[in-house]
Amino acid sequence: ATEIYELTLSIEAKNQEIKTTEEEIVAAEADIEKQYEDMKLRIQYMYENGEVSDLQMIFDSQNMSDMLDRAEYINKITEYDRNMMIKLKDDKEALMAIKTRLETEKAELELLMLEAQNEQEKTELLVADKMATIDAYEGQIGEAETNAAALEKHIKEQEQLIAELEEIERQRQQANLEIMYDG
Repeated sequence: ATEIYELTLSIEAKNQEIKTTEEEIVAAEADIEKQYEDMKLRIQYMYENGEVSDLQMIFDSQNMSDMLDRAEYINKITEYDRNMMIKLKDDKEALMAIKTRLETEKAELELLMLEAQNEQEKTELLVADKMATIDAYEGQIGEAETNAAALEKHIKEQEQLIAELEEIERQRQQANLEIMYDG
């Protein structure tokens, strides 16, 4: 019973861990979606402001230094977006792996609990069987005690009868002796 209680607590803890992990996955997906929406807004802003392409932005540079600054700026934005998407994707995959591991552990705990319940049921059946055997022996003992009491009562009755017969025999012998002395 203690083992089953402890396994139940472990399963409840795993369920809570899974729930927390699922919430983290939802948050990671929301972050990915937000990053994607932010990137779309940046592209839309650039398009609406006449900067249709990165190349156009570079070609519109006033000089070589401005062109390198713009190219570096575009590169940093693109690299940031790419890194954020990779990081969020990796985070989501890590959370999914944790969730899978937790679900596996939960399944293992549930299997252990099932085995513990089966063992407990077997033990209860064994105890019930032993109790039935003990009850049967107690019944036999009770019957033997009843038989012994009846036999003891019968013996006492026989002893009383013998005592009465001996008394009658003694009285008869006494009467015979009296007849012999009187005669």
